[in-house]
Amino acid sequence: MSDERWTHKRWARVSTIRRLSADSQRRRRPSFPSIHQDLSLVVWNLEPGQENGTHQHPGNAHALIILEGRGDYVKEDGSTVSIRASECVIVPRGRVHGIRNSGDERLSYFAVTSIGATGYVRNVVGQSAPLGDPAEVARPGK
Repeated sequence: MSDERWTHKRWARVSTIRRLSADSQRRRRPSFPSIHQDLSLVVWNLEPGQENGTHQHPGNAHALIILEGRGDYVKEDGSTVSIRASECVIVPRGRVHGIRNSGDERLSYFAVTSIGATGYVRNVVGQSAPLGDPAEVARPGK
């Protein structure tokens, strides 16, 4: 039996974090398994030394739940806060942020992101975004 299914005439999507994480690992990049009119869900898997470079979402707020590993949450001024499994980071819309795996094992986190009036918009801040395109835009219904 599949661990992902649509319920109640496709009004709600039910999945597991394990499935989202496996899809992200298989594709070797984060996947956006669900971009809905209200929320986007994604599991990021960062190997030691990898990072989701600094960026911001002008109209999107985040909740980041650390599933495994440890690393650094990078703030707008470049300072960092240590993060580890079972912790949660709330990122207000428009706030510059990034995550770096500073540990010696995989850092995985589950991101729940609100969808603003213009969809999901990710603007790179700084020199590079190793795991992301400089201007990723995903709109509900696309």
